[in-house]
Amino acid sequence: MLNVKLVGVDFDFIKRAFPVCGPAKVVYSGNWASVVAFKLRKGLFSFAKYLRLPETISHAFGMTAAAPFAMIASLLESDRTLDDISHLPRKLTSVTVAINVG
Repeated sequence: MLNVKLVGVDFDFIKRAFPVCGPAKVVYSGNWASVVAFKLRKGLFSFAKYLRLPETISHAFGMTAAAPFAMIASLLESDRTLDDISHLPRKLTSVTVAINVG
């Protein structure tokens, strides 16, 4: 069982949170490009709000700038599967929990 803490994330809690629902798999993902996309979107959204642009334009501005990095992140993560949980990425940005029901 994983016993790691990163930035307030309790991985043991995530693994224990779903035992009643049936078999669950936890997959962690992330890379440098996803971190850049998150930070760029947030930074540009804040900057657009600082410029007093309407909120919809601020969101569009941040997401458009982050889109190329999100695409790179997606390509870098495309070979990962639900069976590939042997290691945590160095730049964790996503946790997926897959639960078999029924």
